[in-house]
Amino acid sequence: MLDVIRPLLPTTIRLSIAEYRTIYRLARYSAPYQPVVPSFARMLLLPRRRVLCHPKSVYSALLLGKLMAVSGYRPVFTADHRHDFSIHLPARSGQPVFNERHIGNGKARVAEAWRQACGYSPAVDPTTFAGPMVEKSEANATHDGRVVHGPLSAAAVHPARVYQRLLDNTDGDEVIDIRVPFYRGKIPLVYLKRRPLRDRFSNTNTSVSIADPATMFSPEELNAIERFAWLAGLDYGEADVLRNKDDGLIYVVDSTNGPAGPPNGLSPEDARHAVQTLAAVFQAAVESALSGKEWQPVASTAAAPHSNEAVSPS
Repeated sequence: MLDVIRPLLPTTIRLSIAEYRTIYRLARYSAPYQPVVPSFARMLLLPRRRVLCHPKSVYSALLLGKLMAVSGYRPVFTADHRHDFSIHLPARSGQPVFNERHIGNGKARVAEAWRQACGYSPAVDPTTFAGPMVEKSEANATHDGRVVHGPLSAAAVHPARVYQRLLDNTDGDEVIDIRVPFYRGKIPLVYLKRRPLRDRFSNTNTSVSIADPATMFSPEELNAIERFAWLAGLDYGEADVLRNKDDGLIYVVDSTNGPAGPPNGLSPEDARHAVQTLAAVFQAAVESALSGKEWQPVASTAAAPHSNEAVSPS
């Protein structure tokens, strides 16, 4: 039926079946945050912006599709279709591309970007570091960390894994991870993700709450996170930050250019608040980029509090 009707439609909404389905799915994904039918109609008939992106970047678990639906942005999957900006993909000449400079989600590169941002790193040389370490996959979103004790023999070091200090982010019998979203350097909120200590490397949270970044980080720490985002080439993304009780410092231990969310364990009310807050900041970041405004992090004036062995990215 759609194949019969489509040629009769105005060119602005003469889309492929896959595109109609994607727009409808985005509207459904945003159902907890706004009504489905008006959301679908707005993206189809009166989109505020058209976004060139990969179809996989807007599937249900990822945050981007929800932000686009709440913002009234229509996804576009080929560069020869009209679009205002792009996320990850090469755009038409002169169009902004979010995350164009992204260095990748590999943990060694993330640790090195954090070292450049603030002067210290969680990464260690497992053959010389004495004490507990976390051994985990270099790849993102594997949640396969385990505690090992160094130093290790060269034969015991796995080439496809990274080694970092075991950071003490405990609170009683739980651990607290701070999940930090950023949009061209702006950090509108943070998530406090709690899990049992025995499941510290899991992605299943006991509870999640929203906090004001200014209550969790000092101004210099917020500047350091912004510098990290810049160095990692993340106009849009999220980072996992741990505060180590042993030295009081914060460490970025992971980051992603395609965050899922809102995180499991967040109440429906808080999830709605988070998506609406992040969508507003996302829209502001888009309009800033479209106006040609560049964003630059605040330069660091503080000396590194201590040095650490860092893994240089290959």
